[in-house]
Amino acid sequence: NLDTETGDALMRLLLDIRARLGTTILVATHNDAVAGRADRVLRLRDGLLIEQ
Repeated sequence: NLDTETGDALMRLLLDIRARLGTTILVATHNDAVAGRADRVLRLRDGLLIEQ
């Protein structure tokens, strides 16, 4: 787990890399705020896809 400031900095870096390189980045998280910054969110429960 990262503290809030470091987590925000890491997400900014990942989003910048994605924008500059036009690449896909996969982030696995339990944090809804982090997931909310994604273009697409897939939710799993007990190993099964429950929401796209």
